[in-house]
Amino acid sequence: MTYHHFSATMHPMELVELFRKAEQLAADGEDDEARELFLRLTEFPETGALAFFRLGEIENRKKNPEESYICHMKAFELEPDLAARFVDEQRSGYVYTYRYTKVGETEVAQCPLCNAPGEMHSVYNMCTNNDFLEGFNPVRIWRICRQCNHIFAAGYPDNLQKVLSSTAPESHIAPRLQFLPGLSDTLARLRRFSHGNRMLEVGVGAGELTSVAKEMLFDITGVEIRKAYAQNVAARLDIAVSPVDFMDFTADDPFDLLMLGDVLEHTIKPLGTLEKANRLLVDGGILWISTPNFESAFSFIMKDKDPMWRVCEHLNYFSYRSLMKALSLTGFEVVDYRSSKHYNGSMEVTARRRDNKSQQDDHAECDAG
Repeated sequence: MTYHHFSATMHPMELVELFRKAEQLAADGEDDEARELFLRLTEFPETGALAFFRLGEIENRKKNPEESYICHMKAFELEPDLAARFVDEQRSGYVYTYRYTKVGETEVAQCPLCNAPGEMHSVYNMCTNNDFLEGFNPVRIWRICRQCNHIFAAGYPDNLQKVLSSTAPESHIAPRLQFLPGLSDTLARLRRFSHGNRMLEVGVGAGELTSVAKEMLFDITGVEIRKAYAQNVAARLDIAVSPVDFMDFTADDPFDLLMLGDVLEHTIKPLGTLEKANRLLVDGGILWISTPNFESAFSFIMKDKDPMWRVCEHLNYFSYRSLMKALSLTGFEVVDYRSSKHYNGSMEVTARRRDNKSQQDDHAECDAG
């Protein structure tokens, strides 16, 4: 992209009208016309940062992720406090006090499922999401693996575990009561698949699923990396909730069901997480996963307006195909698929752990091949 330089001055009211016109054109899907106006608006200090931000969104929609990245970074360069411009009085305001600071990141260039190089797919400004956490880079590059049909973050904070364990967004403290009936239906369905009653929930959050599981007389244990969440749910329900990373969790006996509700997309090594789940389950045990699907009906319709593109904690964005591959590689077979009733664009997948003999035969076939 070539940035033109305009020498003309403009009255403040004319500048406001020009910006409104550019915004309306973008809202109407007239990106080419909007881009020309936003390019002009980059030359004025009052509108420069926001104009570059809008250009970043337009270039992303036009499948120019490299240009999108340049524009989003230029926006923060011009105005480190740019996030304050995104204030929405209907939402919590704490995120919008953020001031851009460069953070140390671990680069991820290869697919976490097959290790193939990923292509640059898209770029989003994470500050527009209400759950943005300081410690993350606000400009997210997503990469895609064409072999696995899997999308993943191009980087994550060097101190990721510290960022996660030391924060507890208030939006996930209070249980969302509207979720309870749907979770009851889910657990009733899972009970028909399972041969036992011993359950582990990974990432208890506000404890909605844990509460319903206790009501339905499951023998429930929880794991939650955020200590505040773990203590909150353990005290309310009088059950054991370990405040540790799932990869550090240990148990004396295996479980019949293991719940990964909105967890897998947060992990650095999703295959490692699934392998851990496999080791904690009995033969024939049931694994339930809820995770966003970038090929969901919702995402197809919403395109770049899908909010899941802008959740900073999400490091993986699965498709049903990439999740099935990951499950197969880690000793599971899918027995049920459905769209989530709780989160637009998420899928709910139920898988059964293959017995040890079947898994050993699979490894033998792979070794022979």
